[in-house]
Amino acid sequence: MKFNAFILMGNWLERTAALDKIKGQLGEYELTILDDSCSWEYARQELSENSCFGDTRLIIMTSLPTIKGKSSSASRTKVLNELKKILVNVDENTCIVLNGITITAKSFRDAVNGKGKAKVMTYELVLPKAKAARRLIGYFEMLDKTIEYDDAYLMVDSINYNSKDANLDKVFLMGKKIEHLVGGRKKITHDDVISLCSLSPDFLIWNLFNALDTQDFSESLLLVDKIASRSLAFEHEIVMAVSTMIWKFRLLLFVRSGIDNGLKPDEIWSKLNKLVKWDKTGQGVRRKVSPKKTKKDDKNIAMYSKPAFDMLFYNNGGKSTISCYSQEHLSHLLPITQMCLRKIRSGCTDGEIRIVLEILCLVICCQVPYDTAEEILKSNYLL
Repeated sequence: MKFNAFILMGNWLERTAALDKIKGQLGEYELTILDDSCSWEYARQELSENSCFGDTRLIIMTSLPTIKGKSSSASRTKVLNELKKILVNVDENTCIVLNGITITAKSFRDAVNGKGKAKVMTYELVLPKAKAARRLIGYFEMLDKTIEYDDAYLMVDSINYNSKDANLDKVFLMGKKIEHLVGGRKKITHDDVISLCSLSPDFLIWNLFNALDTQDFSESLLLVDKIASRSLAFEHEIVMAVSTMIWKFRLLLFVRSGIDNGLKPDEIWSKLNKLVKWDKTGQGVRRKVSPKKTKKDDKNIAMYSKPAFDMLFYNNGGKSTISCYSQEHLSHLLPITQMCLRKIRSGCTDGEIRIVLEILCLVICCQVPYDTAEEILKSNYLL
């Protein structure tokens, strides 16, 4: 083995495979596990001493040991500085592995990587969804199983709809689930993927949004039924879903208005990008509102992102999202959706929340007049 010390960072699956390879190359060894429950004094002694029996030693550190009497930041800095010296001078009969400890300090990595007897091995933890889907396909190929790219992407997309990236640990965990679901069968079907992904409330809610965009009333009510039956925290999830609808309808109304006034997408984005998030600070007469700033460069945080804006123009069942709504429809939907949120937050049973959500779906799909929905939602009586 060329190196006797390794720093493994990134996703769990590939780190574990690398650790298994290291163990295989060592043959028989004496194993020691160190973590933050150990003091640094104890860990340093373990890292520096030889085996009592003259055997090869494998020391796996899963988190950095601590130094008493210091702040967490000072403790980490001191441990890393001393650890840096140990890693590049590790004994020939000892192999040290830092497994899953993220170390971003360039000075540390430059000091140990590929020099002396230490090696930094970094595996991706986050990837764009398209690349994550291809990695998932590769994972199944290693298991001698096949899956279509669209189905692999659907699995990745179900993990986090509101992001362009995916966490590979979650992707590979989803792969493990489908692996156990299909058993010895080689072909992973679309129905397999749907049966697994539909267990996720996020998956159901975002599919509900897609059904509402295309005014698929029957599919919308079926999805509401699934969300109600499978949700562990129904009120919380529906509040989040309706809040997202308000965010979405505001964006759609702004963009639809711009298009109807003859503006091009770039011109609409230029205006939209000037809308910022606001931050409230202080109390009473000292309470003030100011634009929310980024911590890194103190810039105003925009209310909407460019990817969220661009998504409105992508095809959804043959139509882009923005083409599914008129300005008049959106001007009614936004206040009704806000009324639904207030109604839910005013104190409703799960059954009443479901009725409110169904009414909202009916309005979005143009199945119930706006004034009828408003009359029901303004009522002080329980639904």
